[in-house]
Amino acid sequence: MRKEIRQILEAIGKAKKVLVTSHLDPDGDSIGSQLALAAFLEGRGKKVLIANQGILPSKYSFLDPQKKIILHRTPKVLNFNPNLVIVLESPYLERIGWVSEAIPAGVPLLNIDHHPDNTSYGSINYLDSKTAAVGEMIFDLLLKAGFPISSTMANWLYAAILTDTGRFRYSSTTAHSLRICAQLVELGADVRRLTDQIYFNYSQENLKMLGHVLSRLELFSCGKICCLTVDRESLERFQANSGDTEGLVDYSLFVNGALIGALFKEVGPSRTKVSLRSQNNLEIAELARQYGGGGHKNAAGFALNQPLAQAKKIVIGKLKKWI
Repeated sequence: MRKEIRQILEAIGKAKKVLVTSHLDPDGDSIGSQLALAAFLEGRGKKVLIANQGILPSKYSFLDPQKKIILHRTPKVLNFNPNLVIVLESPYLERIGWVSEAIPAGVPLLNIDHHPDNTSYGSINYLDSKTAAVGEMIFDLLLKAGFPISSTMANWLYAAILTDTGRFRYSSTTAHSLRICAQLVELGADVRRLTDQIYFNYSQENLKMLGHVLSRLELFSCGKICCLTVDRESLERFQANSGDTEGLVDYSLFVNGALIGALFKEVGPSRTKVSLRSQNNLEIAELARQYGGGGHKNAAGFALNQPLAQAKKIVIGKLKKWI
């Protein structure tokens, strides 16, 4: 057993109230991992609260029918007073946003992550950049703890790995990833339902928005760079929220010959979120880090305090030099 896993299990054993959180705007890996970990903690007799800053993408709402994940700054969160905090899939503590206000001074903090740029901010740091998803790390943790994984937990963990490997197409996918998913299927994960709900279950308005965004794609550097744009007008026109754009950036690499893809999302008059994807050995996390963001070799993101048009001009200029 890894020393970090043993230390985590010892810390959990001593705790009575546990706060579980993850990065801003939770994705499939952070959602599935948090729910599975919370079920484990509750099974160990702990009082658990899950809190995230941001919006839960609608395609993942079926994973949390009881709405265990709290997304708003409420007295319930701020006054929870945990004696253990577990942060999943967040390379920097700052990325958990306002949830940091609910962490009492001096409370042990467990940092579980697979991002290569994690800053080791925890009391205990369980880090593995070779792992495709934090869901894999949670599965290994539960296995080492000898905890029985229910079919519901298997669904959560399978969803975590499925989404963070891009349906097993990203280069981060390993034989270990696939072996874990095989075990999760044996434990009751519903492969068809999970894939259909996450990838093939658009509302009419969201599908129309996807068509609108794709119709305005822009190519640069002889088609090696493909950019997609979502402005506030489009979100309002198609009655979508910011979370509904999760995964849109993947379409930027569907164009034949595209090596780098970008999604520019207008989140305010002077703030733009940028998601980046790349093919093969093109490292784009380094570019994201230049603007205070981060991520993985082929998938990264950051935000700029710039209007949409200006942000696009800055980033596209940088990307042209990156090719």
